[in-house]
Amino acid sequence: MLQVRQTVGGMFWPTNSEFVNASTWEAFNDSMQGCELGTSNNYTQGLAHSYIGGTLGNADTSFREPFVFLLHSNVDRLFVLWQLQNR
Repeated sequence: MLQVRQTVGGMFWPTNSEFVNASTWEAFNDSMQGCELGTSNNYTQGLAHSYIGGTLGNADTSFREPFVFLLHSNVDRLFVLWQLQNR
């Protein structure tokens, strides 16, 4: 199945396979938060917070929002899948 990268305002939301198949930790982390690191236009972390909105969109209040735990659980899930691919 073909997965297409989504673009939001010039920032990219990488596909799950891009995370899982990243060749290094740096490539995985760049896919997750490249925009925040200044290494690319990948902005999965920030876009997810913005997409859900509410208090989740604010760095000072996001952990008061229950959805933040679902978001970060998915980050953990992708990281585990990456670790299993790159033993």
